[in-house]
Amino acid sequence: MIVKLQKEGDSMNNRLKSFIGMAFTSIIWTSGFLQIRNSLEVVGPFTLIFIRFFIALVSLYIFQKIYRIDEKIDVKDKPRLMLNGIIGSLIYYGISNLTIIYLPTVDSAALSSMQLILMLWAESMFLENIVTPKRVFYVVLATIGGILLMRVISISSASIVSYSLMLIATCFWVMYYIIQIPLLKKYKATTLIKYQSFYAVIATMPFVFIEDNKFYLIDKSYIFSLIYLGVFGIAVCYSLNSYALKNIGPTNTSLLLIFQPIIILFWDLIIIGRVFIWSDYIGLLFILIGVVLMIIDSKKTKDNLLKGELYWSER
Repeated sequence: MIVKLQKEGDSMNNRLKSFIGMAFTSIIWTSGFLQIRNSLEVVGPFTLIFIRFFIALVSLYIFQKIYRIDEKIDVKDKPRLMLNGIIGSLIYYGISNLTIIYLPTVDSAALSSMQLILMLWAESMFLENIVTPKRVFYVVLATIGGILLMRVISISSASIVSYSLMLIATCFWVMYYIIQIPLLKKYKATTLIKYQSFYAVIATMPFVFIEDNKFYLIDKSYIFSLIYLGVFGIAVCYSLNSYALKNIGPTNTSLLLIFQPIIILFWDLIIIGRVFIWSDYIGLLFILIGVVLMIIDSKKTKDNLLKGELYWSER
């Protein structure tokens, strides 16, 4: 009985930490849109990736030294780790950095809501998780809400390419999740992000010498932005994101990230005086309903699974 209560308590505690961590991640990654746009004024998109992941690598190395975390990676896992390091940095951020210059911030974040549908499909196909009609409905509702927040100002070849590239980046982010989950069963989140940051640094280093970087323009404000993007945007948030993947699953983790366009929406309201229209109100309502219902449903599913595991462990 004591073991049962302890297991239930640990599970709830980890889930709560995951939800809080992803709420924090949403805020940090949302504020990062502006920091990225400012940083791209002085460094190239791939040089920015190099700087961010180099700062993250140093931060995580110091963190693990302080807390005496020394995990070794199995040789057979290194190719997968290297692949995910490249997907989560060079490919995903390379594409999104190129598009973030041309797309409105809300649209960039709202497009990521498509990740929910893709993630639900990927869970069913690759992780063999059961996808119920209710979960599909909640995800579709939240996704529609995210799309309604978008305001396509003009249709041009450049905008079409930008929106298409952002969707491609979202597909790669889903792929990153699928590859990451099996690794999280063997290693700590900080260990994985540290090694993936190392591979990201190696992959993007040549661009430092190729791109037209204006390092001479970097002042204190840019230094702050780069440190913020590296320490919090990568080291902290990537680790929290992986921790959530392990404890609440990829779809729930993706679901909480849909709050990004909501945060940006209210930011635009305060800073630039964005005027809300009917689609904004409906989009906000759809997102909130979808997220709340999904969290309630996932809690019931998790509790049922836990009861089953405890039942069979006691037999």
